[in-house]
Amino acid sequence: MLLTKWANRTSAVEKEIKRREEEASKGLAPVGSLMFSEVERRIDVVIFRSCLAHSVYEARRMVVHGNVLLNGQKVSPLFLLCGGKG
Repeated sequence: MLLTKWANRTSAVEKEIKRREEEASKGLAPVGSLMFSEVERRIDVVIFRSCLAHSVYEARRMVVHGNVLLNGQKVSPLFLLCGGKG
């Protein structure tokens, strides 16, 4: 009985490997990495990654309270940075 389950699992693993190979050949980025790329562009996350705050929550508080200026202007916590800003 256990051996039969294992044999069926092998075919499922092969299907998963084949699916991942097809995704890689298409050149599409995984959805999770796209989600994190958007998060990493937020100004509060950039402040945290730059070690200007001890946590993302503290960085967000700094932005909300107006302690962070970008090009001399206050920004919202959801402000997304792009390559040419700053």
